[in-house]
Amino acid sequence: MIQSKSKFYSIGKGLVIIVVSLVIIAALLHVLDADWIERYLVLRVPLLAGIFLFTLPVIAFYLLPSLLENMFVLENPLRLTVVIIQAAVTGLGIVFVWLVIDVNACRFLNENCANALASLNANSIIPYLWGVFLAMPVAYASWAMADINNRQQKLLGAACGAAAVLALYSAIYYLRLNDSQSVLNTVAQVLKSLLNKVLPTSQQAGFINPNTGELAAGHLLALSFMLITVAIYTVCYFLYRPLPTPRKWQAPALYYFLVLIVPLTFVLGWLTFFLDYYRVPTLIIALLVSWAMFSIFDTDHFFKLIPSNKKSRTTVYEALKNRLSINNDGTLVVVCASGGGIQAAGWAAKVLIELQRSLGQSFANAIALISAVSGGSVGAMHYLDSMNSVPNPDENQLDKIFDNATTNSLDATGWGLAYPDLWRMMGAPFLPSKMNDRGEALENSWKVVMHNPDATFNSWQASMAEGGLPIAVFNSTQVEHGRRLLLSPISFAKKNEHSDIDFDALYKNYDIGVTTAARLSATFAYISPIAKDNCGVQDFHAADGGYFDNYGVFTANQWLTDHVLSDVDTLGIKRIIYIEIRAFSAEAELHQSADTTSSTATQSRSGWVMALLGPLLTLAKVRNTTQTARNEYDVDIMAACQSKGVEFYPYTFEFPKQIAFFENKKPAMVTKTPAVVAKVADKLVTKKYTPPLSWKLSEKQKKAICDGWHIFEDPDTVSYQILQNLLKIWRTRK
Repeated sequence: MIQSKSKFYSIGKGLVIIVVSLVIIAALLHVLDADWIERYLVLRVPLLAGIFLFTLPVIAFYLLPSLLENMFVLENPLRLTVVIIQAAVTGLGIVFVWLVIDVNACRFLNENCANALASLNANSIIPYLWGVFLAMPVAYASWAMADINNRQQKLLGAACGAAAVLALYSAIYYLRLNDSQSVLNTVAQVLKSLLNKVLPTSQQAGFINPNTGELAAGHLLALSFMLITVAIYTVCYFLYRPLPTPRKWQAPALYYFLVLIVPLTFVLGWLTFFLDYYRVPTLIIALLVSWAMFSIFDTDHFFKLIPSNKKSRTTVYEALKNRLSINNDGTLVVVCASGGGIQAAGWAAKVLIELQRSLGQSFANAIALISAVSGGSVGAMHYLDSMNSVPNPDENQLDKIFDNATTNSLDATGWGLAYPDLWRMMGAPFLPSKMNDRGEALENSWKVVMHNPDATFNSWQASMAEGGLPIAVFNSTQVEHGRRLLLSPISFAKKNEHSDIDFDALYKNYDIGVTTAARLSATFAYISPIAKDNCGVQDFHAADGGYFDNYGVFTANQWLTDHVLSDVDTLGIKRIIYIEIRAFSAEAELHQSADTTSSTATQSRSGWVMALLGPLLTLAKVRNTTQTARNEYDVDIMAACQSKGVEFYPYTFEFPKQIAFFENKKPAMVTKTPAVVAKVADKLVTKKYTPPLSWKLSEKQKKAICDGWHIFEDPDTVSYQILQNLLKIWRTRK
């Protein structure tokens, strides 16, 4: 009966939506005549830009929270001030583009342009009010989400932003009232002459005023705003460019996101204003120009190869033998670190350092292989970087590994999107250098906190050859061939395998930076670019390793089969401890309740969404769930190594499916009645932690990762037994 009511309610809700939609459409068709409809079509670029800016917090918090929500987490007052200013600038820019197109709509409509000139009156404050209106949701959301504990500092950041916006708007207002002697008039004359030469008189409507012969109203305003914005934009390119050196301050990612809206609105708005007269679709032209420029200049994204004189690389057998000789107790530890953005980086680092704390330095020395994917590769990179520089780290140095792995890299990615990659996509791929993109910016942000930011495979190989470091594999995927690319300092002798190939087989005379290898493994969709080598050695692109195997298990199992089990007697291996580090809970995906009356039923997608996005959603879900099921099978079959007299112990350290994230600690609750306290507490005591997929964690999210490990130390949990079993095996291994 409950299910029937639920279904009836869904049908009723759908009917209400349809009826309301039809009423609204009918009302619009009745009120708006054809001229008004055509006018809003002409204004589609600033209209869509304004809607996007106004609803950006809704998009970030409710539609794409794992990707965009953390952009609004600002750590200090200055970052809050900068975002408020840029939101206001973006809003005013959208308004100005709207006014220029609207005032000169006679280019498309049969009416007198003078009818709308009042909206461009220099004395009017209406445009500034609209600019504030569009910016307000972003400004408020930034203030509400700011990770600033001191309320006075938070208010100071907001007040400084508001004061700066008031000063900026006042300056623009004053300059508009006194622009008769503006140097921009010279630029306006040049632009007018160019238009007279390019456009016939019959096609100059909206550009040239036929009565005065001067530029039509609003163009000088748009031109001046654009030039000032370009000047500030250019300065910020050099001021905020991510470099592999410590920097005291960096503009937040949200600032760059807002910066992106301005040039896109101006360029696409101008194109629609010019091309709509000829009934030419703007989007198609923009895409064709972008494609043509990419083709003409042979533009792509690249990763850097370093020419090397090293004739041969250390083999797996040599590195493994020297590694096992350190503890000399016959124990081999294999670690698989899964992907999943900065959540995976933080969880991989947390598990490794906490296991090292619990089991001792001998555990770190027994790790023979780390097979990492995507975000897990970033966590493994920082762990190995510290291990290579500080062989016997103390407590503070171990904590530093987690801090490095969870360092904010989203700002650097935002800079890359707002500058070099924007130029590439907007038809100017010749402006940035070959290597200058968001991928390089991401690498530079990692290098800032590394012990040895210039580490390469050759330098790590020397340590691995001596047994000082475990063998590391950063799993990537060849786009053109669909097979695994094993990025490792050690040669796996993989030359013509259908399923995989290693770095040494492809780039025999080249070296590669450790950060570059981790970045290729962590080429998360659209956050970092799919790239090819800059020397033209191979004609393929490297993508995220998660496309083939998001857990690193496939590579680890194959390594054990090909390089370990065949030589267990020679190597003296007595036991294998197999550790999987999974950044997300598989149980939440694989074992959801089938009870449609439970809360999980509300997660079901509508039929319309399934019809439109069903195939893509299926691919995204199947990639993880099928790999999880396959991994469980793969780990089970490795028990076959016991037939060779080798003990096999698999352990999975999976991030808990639900941990306390927000807690209600308001003292005022004690003044309420017990019934009210119980009702409110049910809603506020805990909230399910949703791990982010971007390259930024808030302080609460970092704490959530740490709390995830504490569950393995809690005797009241199932996870506790996993850690205790490992401790028991480790202490009795001899």
